[in-house]
Amino acid sequence: VLLTFCFIACQSAMAGEQTVKLTVPGVSERAQQQGSTILNDIDGVSNVATNPEKHTATVTYDTKKSNPEAIKKALAEGGFPVEGELEIIK
Repeated sequence: VLLTFCFIACQSAMAGEQTVKLTVPGVSERAQQQGSTILNDIDGVSNVATNPEKHTATVTYDTKKSNPEAIKKALAEGGFPVEGELEIIK
């Protein structure tokens, strides 16, 4: 019982805020604002930083409200498909 409680408590503590970096080839300087708007419209996203020179987007989100798959899907639906694997920053 104690192990189960510790497992649940540890998972709850790990839930919260997470930051990921995605490679988004379509994020150019011209499309930077549109890509940021798409990401900021996702429930739980608290911070977005795009780098048009490196074609990346760094997104901080609440793990209780969103997840990397939802972020990737929203970008793809907005015309900005993600390439490769995402990098978990924190």
